[in-house]
Amino acid sequence: MAAFLKEYYTTESMEAELTDPNTATYFFKNEEGEVVGFLKLSWKDTQTEPDYPDAMELQRICLRVKYQGHHLGRQIMDFAMQEAKKSGVPRVWLGGVGT
Repeated sequence: MAAFLKEYYTTESMEAELTDPNTATYFFKNEEGEVVGFLKLSWKDTQTEPDYPDAMELQRICLRVKYQGHHLGRQIMDFAMQEAKKSGVPRVWLGGVGT
């Protein structure tokens, strides 16, 4: 895991992801302002697979353990589907673990 994180989650790679116009990262907070989860969406050539150029990849969906079981994952997924509808893509696919 440490090697994976060192290779794929560098400051430079995270900065590039957050500024790429073909990706969007959303952070979800509770009423106290604590981040409880996040979502990363990718379009066009930023997707992890080249097979779906007209689609949107739901690349990451994460929820802190203490908030699992509270239906927040469903709310985040619904948000992702709303974003797909807004962007007009014909399909959405779920990326693999660690992408």
